[in-house]
Amino acid sequence: MPMLTKLFGFNPKETTIRTEIFAGITTFLTMSYILAVNPAMFSVLDGMPAGAAFTATALAAVIGTLVMAFWAKLPFGLAPGMGLNAFFVYTVCLGMGYPWQFALTAVLIEGLLFILLTVTKMREAIVNAIPLNLRYAIGAGIGAAVGAGAGVLIGKKMDKAAAEAAAIEGAQVEQITDNNGLQAVKVTFDSGILFGTGASALSSEAKASLSKFANNVLKQNPEMDVDIYGYTDNQGWKNSTAEQSKQKNLNLSQERAQSVSTYLMSCGVAGGQIQKVEGLGEADPIADNSTAAGRQENRRVEVYMYASAEMIQQAEAGTLQ
Repeated sequence: MPMLTKLFGFNPKETTIRTEIFAGITTFLTMSYILAVNPAMFSVLDGMPAGAAFTATALAAVIGTLVMAFWAKLPFGLAPGMGLNAFFVYTVCLGMGYPWQFALTAVLIEGLLFILLTVTKMREAIVNAIPLNLRYAIGAGIGAAVGAGAGVLIGKKMDKAAAEAAAIEGAQVEQITDNNGLQAVKVTFDSGILFGTGASALSSEAKASLSKFANNVLKQNPEMDVDIYGYTDNQGWKNSTAEQSKQKNLNLSQERAQSVSTYLMSCGVAGGQIQKVEGLGEADPIADNSTAAGRQENRRVEVYMYASAEMIQQAEAGTLQ
């Protein structure tokens, strides 16, 4: 017992060995998640070895905790901070575009400055100057940073897919926001997925564009979900009432969307990747149906690529490549 008191500041009047053992196990289990999350987060950076990140995380936690135990004699476990890690990966490297070697140099300088602040007692004065409610908000800020980092990873993936689609001749690519507030991509084609009046058959030009789109974009990004929407103009049908023409145009827009979906799958796109195939009829036009040019624009199909649930989970875990 005297040895424990000398080494760790153990006071048998305030605690027991059993309590300290359980507290240590609990602390380890609480902290150990970082051994998986931290390397996974850093592995998204080109050239950053995941094994080295794992070893550095473990060594930093071991050394920091041992110093706290034997020198400070306080029951605190230390490990790399997730807030700084998220800022390092998602803001400095992925957001600002700096290489991870540059960011590591900045971390080294930052560490030296913190040592200086600690030795001169300035760190304690700074911490004491922070209002208590702001200290409580730091944890929420870390969670928000990690969540924002998932959006950055998905955005980077979508940027790549958009560039791949834009490389296809005649492709019109627009980056949009999906229902989850995440970056998504809309793709149409100048002369590819446009149809004649009352027609839903794909032209040879459309098939050529869709084949490239399937092989160069969709099959390269199988973790992205796809929605396909068909449109049409408001041209009336012969021997049909206005209501009957409206229904026929709705059916036609559905057939157009289905034609694109079927052809993409014939090119090797997985059926499970295509989540929705829907015709929107004449009630939801892209352009003005009162002009010939507008009606031509409405005889089309649009393809949307967005993050699947699995892709979002991978981004949140930092494992999205």
